[in-house]
Amino acid sequence: MSRVLILAGSVAVPVLLWACAPIASPGQPAVPASGGPSARTGPVTTGHPAMVLDDGSGAELCLGGVMESYPPQCSGPKLVGWDWSDRTGEFEEASGTRWGEFILTGRYDPAAGEFTPTEVASGRGYVWPEPEDDVWTSPCPEPAGGWRVTDTSKVSAGDLDAALSLAAALPDYSTAWMDQSPNPYADKDLKDEEKERRLNDPRYMVINVAVTGDLAAAEAKIREVWSGMLCVSRGGRTEAELLAVQDQLQGTPGLLSSSPDPRTGVVKAYVIHDDGSIQAALDRKFGAGLVLVDSALKPV
Repeated sequence: MSRVLILAGSVAVPVLLWACAPIASPGQPAVPASGGPSARTGPVTTGHPAMVLDDGSGAELCLGGVMESYPPQCSGPKLVGWDWSDRTGEFEEASGTRWGEFILTGRYDPAAGEFTPTEVASGRGYVWPEPEDDVWTSPCPEPAGGWRVTDTSKVSAGDLDAALSLAAALPDYSTAWMDQSPNPYADKDLKDEEKERRLNDPRYMVINVAVTGDLAAAEAKIREVWSGMLCVSRGGRTEAELLAVQDQLQGTPGLLSSSPDPRTGVVKAYVIHDDGSIQAALDRKFGAGLVLVDSALKPV
């Protein structure tokens, strides 16, 4: 069963980097400029509404992050042949900027940084699918008698923060998360303020810490500052390893964003379009399965 995760303390979370413009990085890039898609693609689509924005310099297809200013700000491939007069009533306009959300199908030219639409549909009225809830449970076997606190000497909010800080400082630290399923209010229909207060009670939280080394040693170290519920499990790679890989992704052709996923031991890279060449290049550099590439533009 999925749980609502509301945390007031400090828990390490994946770092999401948006690459809104080319970023220079020291050393050799993960994928050479010649290692990404170079030819004009076959038909591709956004698949769902994406923002088209024109600040007076020409319409662009925004596939990465959008700054929530007014008017919004974003950038992306130039749209070839875009005519706002064809989209009357489907966009907003303020301070010399026009923008709207559209589902586009067409051809992408990565060398020119251009997208030529062949089909355009308004994004208004689009029903987004419900996102899958993350499941924040504990991989450790449930103790005899169930998850409960037997020693209340070190279960304050300060103790919780100390435990998480100590865990993050371990050399083989992978990640940490909270399992709130033992909380008697986890499935209650409460107002947001009360839910946050109830679910942040350290007495009903299972601290989960994943490490790549000695589990018993890590548990013993954390037990120095935390007497509450605790599950120490095996992590695939350390947080430091994943962050180092993420750093090397800067300069990847068409990179929009990247984020480490410590729970699965991979780094996710989100690019404008990959015809398979970017994934192949990253597999050669890091080994298959360490970096997973996903594209904003999908083949039709």
